[in-house]
Amino acid sequence: MNKKFTIYIVLGTMLFSLAQVSVAAPVQWTLASGGNGHWYDEIDFCETWTSSNADAQNQIFNGMLGHLATITSAEENAFIWANLSANKRWLGGFKTGADWNWVTGEDFTFTNWAPVEPNNLGGYENFLQFTPDNMLGNWNDNDNNGYLSGIDVGYVVEFAPVPLPAAAWLFGSALGLLGWMRRKQSV
Repeated sequence: MNKKFTIYIVLGTMLFSLAQVSVAAPVQWTLASGGNGHWYDEIDFCETWTSSNADAQNQIFNGMLGHLATITSAEENAFIWANLSANKRWLGGFKTGADWNWVTGEDFTFTNWAPVEPNNLGGYENFLQFTPDNMLGNWNDNDNNGYLSGIDVGYVVEFAPVPLPAAAWLFGSALGLLGWMRRKQSV
């Protein structure tokens, strides 16, 4: 491959990655403070919930893959609200039928809906965001485009470390596969 062409590809990739700008360095909700050890960041990316969800899954911090934030406790909600300017930002909740779900598959048991929410206004509000009314971390259901809250200002991304058993299994599987491939080549 042409060296000049490679440089253009690298520069183009870097410029594209700047389009989704992190507002500040991610903040960690530490285990020592009663948290879950996860990191959170706010991304200024004005798009739909669907595109924000896809973009969040492409975010990487310290080797951890991101996803739209999933809030499973009042303490986690308060931590995110206090440490990020999360007003109107998309979160990882979505509705299927009558049921709300998290993008990670975690149980959707904790809620922090604003008064009269979720109201499914117009019959198509299937996506979760912090309320646009700056109501101390309350939630709003909205359509995919964020139509009712005007231009949405981004999303909250969460980075969770891979649990050790899963990491060990992945490492062991990779070693096994390499050994199998090497053996197959020598036969």
